[in-house]
Amino acid sequence: MRKMSLVGKTVMLCLSASLFAMALVVPNAPSTLAAPAMKSPIAPVEPHLRLIRSDAKGIVLELHTPTYQVEEKQVEGTAYHLLSVAGYALTAEVGRPQLPVKMAMLGVPVNAQIELRILESDHSIVPEKYNVYPAPQAVADELPFDEGMMDDVRRYRGVKLVFAKDRDAYSTDAFYPSELARMNSSGFIRDQRFVQLALHPLQYNPVTRQLSLYRKMKVELRFTYEEGGPSPPGVSGVEAEGAFENLLGKALLNYESARDWRAQRTPRIHPKAFGLQEPSYKVAVNQDGIYQLATPTTRASASPWIVLTLAPSN
Repeated sequence: MRKMSLVGKTVMLCLSASLFAMALVVPNAPSTLAAPAMKSPIAPVEPHLRLIRSDAKGIVLELHTPTYQVEEKQVEGTAYHLLSVAGYALTAEVGRPQLPVKMAMLGVPVNAQIELRILESDHSIVPEKYNVYPAPQAVADELPFDEGMMDDVRRYRGVKLVFAKDRDAYSTDAFYPSELARMNSSGFIRDQRFVQLALHPLQYNPVTRQLSLYRKMKVELRFTYEEGGPSPPGVSGVEAEGAFENLLGKALLNYESARDWRAQRTPRIHPKAFGLQEPSYKVAVNQDGIYQLATPTTRASASPWIVLTLAPSN
């Protein structure tokens, strides 16, 4: 038994020596093992838009677009690629490359001058080449003419999308869109001033068929004022907008801070006070949201008509 004990001790000593030798090698191992806190931040898995700051000086947003989806579509024997990103809308300039775009509606001070700036961007040219599908044209989808209908009355199923390609746009050797970010529109919802911001994380060159992907971009809407702060003297203050309050809460990315920037511009006027001479229309909808009105023309002799489409919630 004593001999076995000595052997056991010898084994234990050898094992201890081996462990000690391994310990001496650990400092040469990768730093991520020795110091996990030094690891680089992991990029977000899903695309998302983050509000970093919203105050009287301005608004800062950060958009992450780590990936995109591709679908092939055949048109008259030619293969086109439809690009999309979950939660993003699509550009709609008819005939030009249709690309994902992230929309953001933001409340802004009534009396602010707004400057849009790109603070940071991280992009690369993807190795794949694409023939990006062009934005289609929306036309009226007419029902067959009924002999019992009057000549100036037509019925429509709705709107259909028709393939359209701008040859000049597709022969331009430049990335489209040319701007990473732009303010598409601005206006008022009751007493709340707003701007609609469009962010373009993907740009496409139709001649080289190269795609530029901006995986991260940080943008700022910088506010300046001619005098005072974010509200004109004597007209500032938060006012509940009744049925519109819920809409503003869902539509504005910076709803909480934007509430403080409302200012009543003019007294409310009843619609009858306008005394309209032109025909007016009351449009019924079956879904809450912000709608876009358009008046496309199918042919020169067609009667005026209106297409009502629900704007994307993002």
